[in-house]
Amino acid sequence: MPERRLAWLAACVAAGLWICLAGSHWSGSEWWWLAVPVAVATGWLVLADPTACMPRRDDPGA
Repeated sequence: MPERRLAWLAACVAAGLWICLAGSHWSGSEWWWLAVPVAVATGWLVLADPTACMPRRDDPGA
């Protein structure tokens, strides 16, 4: 399981870097570096299950 998460994280970072390098090359703007954290955050929202971090409603101790 951790290997799969690490692979998805690496894929999100790689996608962000690819977007960053392509955008920087075409426009010359350094604002394209924001593509890396945006790609990681988007990957977390799409691939991860943020609700898994929340306590279950039927748990009386929560």
